[in-house]
Amino acid sequence: MRAAYRSHPAGGMTLVEVLVALGILVVGMIGVLSLVTAAVRAQKRAVDEASAAELAETVMADLRAKFETGSLPLGGMGAAEISHPHYPGYRYTVRLIPTDENRPADPRARGQAPPKAYFVEVEVIWAERGEKRSAAFRTFMILRTE
Repeated sequence: MRAAYRSHPAGGMTLVEVLVALGILVVGMIGVLSLVTAAVRAQKRAVDEASAAELAETVMADLRAKFETGSLPLGGMGAAEISHPHYPGYRYTVRLIPTDENRPADPRARGQAPPKAYFVEVEVIWAERGEKRSAAFRTFMILRTE
């Protein structure tokens, strides 16, 4: 005698099988979306850091030109954050640190000759997702005196 009903129809899937397949698909999609989100965040961070490096190089090139002409760029140096017109959203500070500790950074203060060598630090500041981010770039420059 034949059974009146089959436990598994020949051409279809049960509701439980469909729900399990959908669950697996959702878990996979969540994993893919989290990877895409992390990649977008990393790309934004890389663009921000590259822009900060470009701004620092621009500022250092301007300073290098002033150092090579022998004019010591003391105005605007220090703790004040400065904006650059070509880099909106970024600000920077510049510190000139004389390598000769016995001389002041501003020689006009005591009538002395300026130090010939300086450590130059450019700190670039920007906001990322409401958080303050910064990167510091340092180099060594020699003041040309003729």
